[in-house]
Amino acid sequence: MDFTGKYEGTLWYGDGYSHDQGAELTFQMEIEEADNSFSGIANDTGGTGMSPDEAIVTGVISDKLVGFDKIYKHSHYSDEEGNTIVDEKSEGLPILYNGIFNQETGFYEGKWKYNVVQRYWILFTKPVEIGSGTFKLKKAQPNL
Repeated sequence: MDFTGKYEGTLWYGDGYSHDQGAELTFQMEIEEADNSFSGIANDTGGTGMSPDEAIVTGVISDKLVGFDKIYKHSHYSDEEGNTIVDEKSEGLPILYNGIFNQETGFYEGKWKYNVVQRYWILFTKPVEIGSGTFKLKKAQPNL
């Protein structure tokens, strides 16, 4: 099966987003797939926390599973009024998505998480989750 094409997705904010919990963000991805691995570009299309920058996506996809990292060109966050603040001095950190295909809905559905690496005692590091949520993703219908 060829997974190359355009995809439409929605994510919902969960743990770590006290002001935005339950809010949604819509996005589109255009990917090139070869041997179940893919890479491409994602753009936010609307909703809470929308970034003006594109993001690079890389991952794996099959009939049943999808997993990918999304890294925005610049780091960004929302202030208390809901405005998006872009930090052009730093690249965004990876957002990790993992899901499974739901035959009934036709969507890949799963969870996403946003981690940072925390350093302690000079030599040791550990990932610390700063936010997570759920998502759904579906291949866009071709134009007729």
